[in-house]
Amino acid sequence: MDIFSFTKRFEVKNYIAMVSVWSDFWICEANQGKREIETGAPDTGAILGGQVTLSNLKVYQYAKCGTCRKAVKWLEAKGHELELIPIFDTPPSETELTELIQKSGLEVKKFFNTSGEVYKEQQLKDKLPELSTEEQIRLLASNGRLIKRPIVTDGHKVTVGFKEDTYEQEWNNV
Repeated sequence: MDIFSFTKRFEVKNYIAMVSVWSDFWICEANQGKREIETGAPDTGAILGGQVTLSNLKVYQYAKCGTCRKAVKWLEAKGHELELIPIFDTPPSETELTELIQKSGLEVKKFFNTSGEVYKEQQLKDKLPELSTEEQIRLLASNGRLIKRPIVTDGHKVTVGFKEDTYEQEWNNV
């Protein structure tokens, strides 16, 4: 059994909380003395009746993109731990895209960066309706510049692009 530990301090609606994880149990303490001990994976913990998420989010992004920078800044400000993936260098595979699309509840066409140069150069506005879903996903996986960014996922839900009200609803957690 691997033994590991970490402690994370964060603030939630004026409450300061400390979360410590050792091996396969974790302790969550809030500044008003409430203490909870949970076993299993340290995904979420209840503090003072609210939910605090120790989420690791995967973010497919382009570091020079202003929208991506805003999204990353917003997520970090909310206390999320981020795995930043350069979407141009490491686009999601066909399998990953299929899962992301399913979990997002969006149509495949919503994953295309319709304002991008590659999309326009390839005249995909006219060609996409003729392609099957599988062909569209294969096309997306072949070139990260075709994919709308950022894509954020916690493994259960997915957002595409950055709209603060959507992020408040999906990623605020408290």
